[in-house]
Amino acid sequence: MLVAMFMHTPTDTYEWTLFGISAAFQALALPVLAFVTGVQRQRREKAINKTHRLVIEELALIRKQQTELKKLISFEEDHFKRVTLEIADLGDKVEEIDKQTLL
Repeated sequence: MLVAMFMHTPTDTYEWTLFGISAAFQALALPVLAFVTGVQRQRREKAINKTHRLVIEELALIRKQQTELKKLISFEEDHFKRVTLEIADLGDKVEEIDKQTLL
């Protein structure tokens, strides 16, 4: 505002009136803009904190599910090994029975 005044100084009543209205409007608008900016910042921080909390909760749930899945996979692998050994034992027994029946 002051820079504009140095470039062109109001010379008549009309220009001084426009200058005064412009200065008053800016003086009134600045605190309103600062207030609105503060409110928006608070809303944004609130939304960010809520999102962060939800993401952390989701991460904890995913980690819990991951642990449970690892346990389940381990159980299934052990079960698969036992079944494979049982099938191999049964195959050996079938071969013995076949040999005995052929003799």
